[in-house]
Amino acid sequence: MDIKKALSYTAIGFLLTLIDINLTMNGQSVSVTPDFIGWILFFLAVDKYGTFMRGKEYLKWCFLIIAVIRAFQWVVTVFQLSVELPGVVTIIIGIAEAVIMFLFFGVIEEVTRNYDPDRASTVNLLKIINLVLLLALTLLGVQALMQMSVALAVLVAVLGIAALVAAIVTCVVLFKIRKTVMSAQ
Repeated sequence: MDIKKALSYTAIGFLLTLIDINLTMNGQSVSVTPDFIGWILFFLAVDKYGTFMRGKEYLKWCFLIIAVIRAFQWVVTVFQLSVELPGVVTIIIGIAEAVIMFLFFGVIEEVTRNYDPDRASTVNLLKIINLVLLLALTLLGVQALMQMSVALAVLVAVLGIAALVAAIVTCVVLFKIRKTVMSAQ
């Protein structure tokens, strides 16, 4: 069990799953911060949480499956392959990601209650905020694309900014909890 490393992997993973920095060369845009790396970090963090993961070991394999799906999507984009997932599949993946993250937040909450109880309510709030934002982004994002609605696209952009802020706050809180863990050992 290495809680410090687990929290570091988790914090960075949150940022990588939401931050999308693109590099454009010769008219082709390539993500230099692909979100599948964040999912791999979550996968690696699971073992580091040790007994806190008891009963939720399945999350490790969920993270790996999502990492593979997101890596496939990244490769398709990089090599401009004409493979596109149907909207319903995108919705299912997005909902699965939101639910898996919600369950993973339960582990983070337990760690927080043990090492930094003053921040447990903050983690609980972030768990709910992240769930709501990820579900809304998934459902409204697909709807905006299907309807080509500018109003929905603007709403999705606003929700995306809110999700990014929530990810940054989550990252900061996780690093603060990590600092508390370091001082407790």
